[in-house]
This record gives sequence, structure tokens and C-alpha cells, in this order.
Amino acid sequence: MTINSEYYETLVQDEIIGKTKRQKEEKLKNSKGRRGRKKTKNMYFTLETENAIIAFNKETDPTVKGKIYNEYIKYPMEKLVESIFNRFGFSYFDSRPADVMSETLSNIMLNLHKFQEGKGKAFSYFSIVCKNYLIQVNNKNHEKWRDRETLMSSMPESWEVEDDFKIKQRQDDSSEFVRLMIEFWENNLNSIFNKKRDIKIADAIVELFRKNDSLELFNKKALYCYIREMTGCKTTHITKVIKAMKEIVNDMLQEYLEFGNINSVNKKYNDVFWKGKT
Repeated sequence: MTINSEYYETLVQDEIIGKTKRQKEEKLKNSKGRRGRKKTKNMYFTLETENAIIAFNKETDPTVKGKIYNEYIKYPMEKLVESIFNRFGFSYFDSRPADVMSETLSNIMLNLHKFQEGKGKAFSYFSIVCKNYLIQVNNKNHEKWRDRETLMSSMPESWEVEDDFKIKQRQDDSSEFVRLMIEFWENNLNSIFNKKRDIKIADAIVELFRKNDSLELFNKKALYCYIREMTGCKTTHITKVIKAMKEIVNDMLQEYLEFGNINSVNKKYNDVFWKGKT
């Protein structure tokens, strides 16, 4: 869709620039004889911005709305968000500051239509919208991290991944061992554990090994925390399953380091499984 240039120029002159000029003249006339306030240099959110928002909300043509936003609203709103974000020093965010400010700007855009002419200043209104959104997200993340820190502080010190499983070979050997180990648990999980709870915990542990390349935290407390969040099970139950799995994994590792495979461990548990079926 092409923009009606004549219509757009008329809109800009009448609803944005012209209206702003008339408002300034009226304000100057009313304040004549009184000492006015000193103007702030480099003011980014002006009366012109407010008039552009009003014109934006009245407009029905999406192409014209986009042009108004890009030319008159986008930059002032970006500066508004940046100013409030830096002023209040919000710190509990999962994303980079630039991403947080971009999400905040998107939230402001969703609320742009709610501003009504004659009911306060646009700058004050959207400052509150911006600040409330950042406070809400910041507090939500703070609660999440506080709960995680509380949970991690109660985790036992008994699971050292590198030491317990002794995966200290070259990267390619380690990856091959992990692949064989995951394959073993996928084939034997239900035969080694009988309780649904234990199977769920063991499956969560195996899932962590599947995703080991993408885990941001890889220490005993963080892993316990991940498993707890995935299963909803108590730490004592998780520790019990880990202990049982660790004994089998140590057998696997010993065989792998000696022979380069885990065939005998596979055969051992397959024989146990079929013996239980007869």
C-alpha cells in the first residue's frame, strides 16, 4: 500500500507540527509578564511527540501509522525507556539490557492506544507504564532467583560430576562415552528402576546428559536444582537414584576405559531383565 503523500503532509502539518506551534504560542501568551522556566537542552520527548501519539491513535491507515511512529514516536520512546532503565538500576533480568529495553518498548507500543488526549501528559503517562513494566519483570525474576538460591543452598555436597563419573578423557572420548551411557539408560531404565518416581528422576538425569552442551551451570548444586525443578521430587529421593545410577556408570566407565565399549554391562542388565521375565 502506498501512502497518500498529500494526506500525510496535511496530517503532519495540522495534527502534529501545526498543533504544537499553536499550543506553544498559547502557552507563551498566557505566561506573558511572568518569568518562565528555563528550557531543557536536548529534550527528546516533546509536545510534538505527544501530538504525534494522539495523531497515531486517531489514524486508521496502518501505513500512515507506521510512518508517524518511525518519524515522531520511536526515538523519543526509546530514549524514555533507556532513561528510566538506567535511572532505577534494575538488576534482576535474564536478558541483556538492550533486549530488556526492547521488550519494554514493545509493551509501551501495546499500551499506546490507551493514552487519551486531555487526560495528563503523555510523558508522565508512558513513564509510569515503562517503570511499572520494568518493576514487574524485575520483581518476578528476583523471586525466581531468590527461590533458586534458597533451594541450591539446601543441596547436599555429595555429587561431583567430574570426580564421581571420572570422565577425564579427551573431548571426543568423553562424548562417545556419554553417547553409549545415554543409549544404555534409554534401553534399561524401566528394568533397573521399578517405581514411577525413580524412573522419572532417572529420566531427568539422562535428559541433563543429553543437553550437557547447552547447560549454563554444571555443578552439583545447579544439577540438583535442575532435577528438582524437572521432577518435583525431594532431594533424598534424587540422591538415592543418583547413587544407584553412579554404581552402574562406574562399571561402564571402567569397561570403556579398558575395552572401548560397555558390552558386558549391557549384557549383564539385559540378562537380569530377561531372567525377571521368565
